[in-house]
Amino acid sequence: MKKFRGRRLLAMVMAVLMVIGMMPTDWAATVASAATTFEGGQEVTDGTWAGWRWSVFGEGTGNIGTDNKITDNGSSVTLYSGNNKGKISNNNDVGNYLYRKVDAGSDFIITADVKVDSWTAANQQAWGLITMSAVQNNGYTGKDKYNSSALVGGVQIAGVQYQGHTRLNNTLTGVNSTDISSNADALAVASGEQGKTYKLTIQKTGSKVTLLRNNLIVQEISADSLYAAGDMYVGLFTSRKVQVTFSNVKFDTVAGTTHSTTVTDIKYPTKA
Repeated sequence: MKKFRGRRLLAMVMAVLMVIGMMPTDWAATVASAATTFEGGQEVTDGTWAGWRWSVFGEGTGNIGTDNKITDNGSSVTLYSGNNKGKISNNNDVGNYLYRKVDAGSDFIITADVKVDSWTAANQQAWGLITMSAVQNNGYTGKDKYNSSALVGGVQIAGVQYQGHTRLNNTLTGVNSTDISSNADALAVASGEQGKTYKLTIQKTGSKVTLLRNNLIVQEISADSLYAAGDMYVGLFTSRKVQVTFSNVKFDTVAGTTHSTTVTDIKYPTKA
């Protein structure tokens, strides 16, 4: 009987060793790797989001980490702006921003699949991909009046919904695709439908910046007017009573203005 038990125990040990031997060599490292902990204003130095920064700034941001917060889900990242905190206006793009800085004169492209997890209609509300000419320090609570920006995703201003906005010369303007009447995204839910996922793109090629939602051009802007100071920032954004999850985020930048990629031939690179 003891001999039989010994053989059975040996068989169990051999089976366990066989299973371990079939596991990928980096299995232990994969299990042990932790989600990125974003420190406000600090550049991430390793992992999926290496090179990115998270910042919350502007009038009415509320408490960082509660009213505006970020969560790394592994294959995606979730931005939340709650308690009526954050806003967009002529003088502000206030909210939750995970971004990359792009060298002046370079071209870039960023794409993402963006799911609207939850939102409550509110004035001065926005979510999506945004590019800016400046980013204030994390925790800054003053006006951001010297910044220019362009966003694609969802916007609500004074009860009117849009697919994006521009902020140039301290003037905020909501914009929609010219094809919205024939688009599946009805104007009534232009700012976004809860539970729905949108493919968003911002691309700078030479002197032109193009913003697309579900492969439709929402707006085209002069890079010279948008980036008058030369600096460029681009990334993921939420502001006021909204939570969205960004997946398949892909970013690429090319020095100089000779980037051959165009909006009709979108490139989907891995994160730089």
